[in-house]
Amino acid sequence: MSVATVLPGAPLTSAGAPPSRRTRAQVRPALRRPKLGPVGHRTSHASASGPLVLTRRGAFLVRIAAVAAVAIIVFGLWQAVQPLAPEVIGTRTVTVRPGESAWAIAESINPGVDPRVTIGLIEEANGLRSASLVRPGTELVVPVFAAGERVRHADERPDPTL
Repeated sequence: MSVATVLPGAPLTSAGAPPSRRTRAQVRPALRRPKLGPVGHRTSHASASGPLVLTRRGAFLVRIAAVAAVAIIVFGLWQAVQPLAPEVIGTRTVTVRPGESAWAIAESINPGVDPRVTIGLIEEANGLRSASLVRPGTELVVPVFAAGERVRHADERPDPTL
């Protein structure tokens, strides 16, 4: 004789035996499992069903980002149209003294200007491959810019064209 356990409310088969496991699973109400996203988080049904709606904070941040982008573009364009060097108003002829470099001459003639700009123009005006090759006693033509106060060099002769 075999003993069978019948669950309360479970239907019996025609033979009077309890249903198999498969039948019991069909009888039980199906459990709704939440849909999981790629990282294991529940997915929101609201995001898939409607358009994206920005909150006040989100709209404010979008406006701030747009203003910042416009400011960066305007600043970049403003920098692009600025001249790389101030206007050259003339030239001076300078004799290089012992221990003096083209950098020191550039700083003394044009103190308000980046010495690299002045050195580049010294090399161009004097046909030098490198301003570091100047020797004491060499006469250099040095451009004078309109910007900044000028410091007079000891061996400087004014350009007669000014």
